[in-house]
Amino acid sequence: MNMVYSVTKCVINALRSSRTRIGTTLTESLNRASNTIMSVLAESAESPLVAIHGPPGTGKTTAYVYSISRHLNEENVSLSEYSKNILYVTSINRLVQDVFGRIMEEFFRLGIIDVNDRNSLIEGLSSIKVLGSQIMPYTTREELIELSQELGDRVSIEELNKMLVSMTKREEKRKTRIVFTTEWQSVPISLERGTFILVDEASKSPMFHAFTPIARELLRNRVINVYNLHGLTVIGDVQQAISLEPEYSSLRGRELLLLRYVEKYISLACRFGIIRNCEEYILMLKETLRIPKESEVPISHGYYNGLLASKQLLSDKVGSDALTLIAKCLDDAYKNTAEKLSRYLGSIITRVLSDYVESFRAIIDNYRGQKDKLLPPLIVIDTGKRRYEPGKEIEPYRVIIASSIALLLAQVIECVYRYKKYLFTLAVIAPYSELVNAIYQMFLNLESRLPTRDLERWVQFSTVHSFLGGEADFVIAVLGREYYLPQYLSIYFKEPELLNVQLSRHKLLLTVVGSVEYFLHSANQFKIDRDEERVEKTLQQLIDIVEEHKLRISLKTF
Repeated sequence: MNMVYSVTKCVINALRSSRTRIGTTLTESLNRASNTIMSVLAESAESPLVAIHGPPGTGKTTAYVYSISRHLNEENVSLSEYSKNILYVTSINRLVQDVFGRIMEEFFRLGIIDVNDRNSLIEGLSSIKVLGSQIMPYTTREELIELSQELGDRVSIEELNKMLVSMTKREEKRKTRIVFTTEWQSVPISLERGTFILVDEASKSPMFHAFTPIARELLRNRVINVYNLHGLTVIGDVQQAISLEPEYSSLRGRELLLLRYVEKYISLACRFGIIRNCEEYILMLKETLRIPKESEVPISHGYYNGLLASKQLLSDKVGSDALTLIAKCLDDAYKNTAEKLSRYLGSIITRVLSDYVESFRAIIDNYRGQKDKLLPPLIVIDTGKRRYEPGKEIEPYRVIIASSIALLLAQVIECVYRYKKYLFTLAVIAPYSELVNAIYQMFLNLESRLPTRDLERWVQFSTVHSFLGGEADFVIAVLGREYYLPQYLSIYFKEPELLNVQLSRHKLLLTVVGSVEYFLHSANQFKIDRDEERVEKTLQQLIDIVEEHKLRISLKTF
């Protein structure tokens, strides 16, 4: 079922957040990247091209949110009087709504749109377009009423309705100043004004190749006169460039990815003296704020040559009170699950759940005690010989293990929210839709045997491809088809970036379920044939770190 994103809900959340949250604090590398983007928007940069390589959680999206909002604040004009266009383009509906919502929060906080001024509200919102196949103006009339109340009834429900519908339509080019859009949409901007294009997830889709001639012409200063385009900024991560078409899967083809393409042209411009300071326009963000410390180690060594470093511990992200409550809710959830489902799950799965709770509890107690040797917030459940066989669509053990743990964590999240209104998120992600569907159906089956109902609302079940750009507090990464057969490559060996995505979506705790040792053996064989080390290094680091801290649960012992 496709997710639908409501512009109205984004504006409501942005209004509320602007009143309670403090402003964004940037890391050193993120501040440098944002300053470079802002210099392009202000047309004070030496180069109209910028390429930013942003590994998981390093603030790729934040760089755009901060740059756009601060640039418009410094311009000190209303949106309707802004003399240029800003076009934010990405490949994912989720990112469109996320960036739109976060920028709206900054607009309200900085007064770029004054919520106490009716004209500022109407003119500001009328200057913005939010376009995507899953982007809707609102989902219910109740949302419109709620927004009208949030705005102090300064704008009538009828006016809001007309304005929000217009924000999702491709019309009124002359009024439009800022567009948030997926790459699939035709864009309503007036080329009479100078336009800045900001591309997010520029490593992901070959559709972005429409921008490659723009990059070339910008350096030659021709496109400014022809198309009135003043700058092109691209952010992405080639180590997570999944969903590529076959023609782009070769090493040579990967050079055609927009991020690499722009980097190449900036480098050429530096070589020929067109740009003097190349490092200012090709940047890599290195500090991840998403992934807690130590759980970033496997992908840092496997995909980023050890350069990616986590800035926060689990205890930095969750206070002592929240950890205490999570521990209490975990005990309650396990007791409820074990009592109600042990006969149905069988002895092996029941023991896995018991060991899992013990490991999770050890992690919580470790951080509550602030011990010198902190445990990584990372648990691996190795299904061993119970692996995906060639030709099989699902593997039963990992389906029931993943669904059982999801059920357990959903109860924890529900419990924490009930007591303290802390809203944690949970995602189950797997590489194949049939595997995701099997886990979801098993989850519903298990849920039906508990007195607690409606637990699925606390969980998102998703393929890895659909979850790119997303994050959750708790992530269950389910591996699939880890075998390596030269004549029939599984998805991990067609797209080695996939594992990086699976292991980098969590903000608090990552749980990995699959035949990890078998996967490592396959990765070793793949490296011999293809000279590809990323998957092998990542898996070896993953096994080493959970072995060291006794956070690996192996079905071989059951």
